[in-house]
Amino acid sequence: MSLIAGVSVTIGDHIARRRELATLTDELASVRAAVRRTSDAVTGGDSFPYLNIVQGRVLLINEGREPLYDIGVRMWAPSDYANVATSDQFWALEQRALNFTVPSIPPASVREVAQLQLPPTPLKAFAVTIIARNGSFTEQLMLKHVGDGWRTAYRVFRGPAKLESARLLERADPIFPRDQRGGVKWDDGK
Repeated sequence: MSLIAGVSVTIGDHIARRRELATLTDELASVRAAVRRTSDAVTGGDSFPYLNIVQGRVLLINEGREPLYDIGVRMWAPSDYANVATSDQFWALEQRALNFTVPSIPPASVREVAQLQLPPTPLKAFAVTIIARNGSFTEQLMLKHVGDGWRTAYRVFRGPAKLESARLLERADPIFPRDQRGGVKWDDGK
């Protein structure tokens, strides 16, 4: 009888420990989720910033559920730098680049950060580098004069490389010119 009682106690103890372990595992998952939400609220989580230009107004947009902090932006026209041969030429052009910082931007919001004189040419392509507390982002932004106004297309990547796997967003005005397959020509915009 004592053998049966011993086995019964051991089995009961094993079941109790498994229940306790399951409870602790659930509590740990809850703590991890709470830490993740807190971290996301402090760093920006999966939110990401990008620029758009609407009627000459440069807009900084937070595409996400978390606020973004310590945002630094540089926007320039790569074609302007194509024939740069000296550092003096580079720094002269750099004065024309748009550089600004924004301390924070709320979730899913837009902030006007600058006014831009729209170019006399029918097409202008910009490159944008954005650094925020939650990482760095690269953007291609194109303006094309179509009909009576400017149309935009842009795509945003996490990190400095324009890899398809790092693409976060791609949008184009419905009447932005497309290639034969319906896509935007990002290489030169022509």
